[in-house]
Amino acid sequence: MAKNDNGGGFTVGFLTGGIIGVMIGILIAPKPGAQTRSELAEQSEAWRSRAEELAATVRDKSGPAIDNIRDRINPSVEGLLDRVGPAINNVRDRVSPLIEQSGKRTTETAVDQEENDHTESDESNTESKYSATT
Repeated sequence: MAKNDNGGGFTVGFLTGGIIGVMIGILIAPKPGAQTRSELAEQSEAWRSRAEELAATVRDKSGPAIDNIRDRINPSVEGLLDRVGPAINNVRDRVSPLIEQSGKRTTETAVDQEENDHTESDESNTESKYSATT
């Protein structure tokens, strides 16, 4: 999610796309190169200034509304965190020892399994040698 663009990002992107479309249309039109470049320079400056004006207008109009919403929501979120925070800490305190204990068991199981694998491998090698000699 974009942070602090006050809703102007979409508008600027939309206008930029429009400007690029106009430029491509001008370039494709069958006119002499010098005339096309001249028109393109004039149009691009006009469109750029118009896009900046429109983006500023959108920012000015939407900014206070977004700030108002943010001011109304923040206390609710903070209150919720104040109420839920102790429960989260309680769960964390209860679960952490279980996770550590589970990790130790997993490590012990892996070590036991590795020892069993080595023992089985040694027995298998011994049986193979015995079979080969008889």
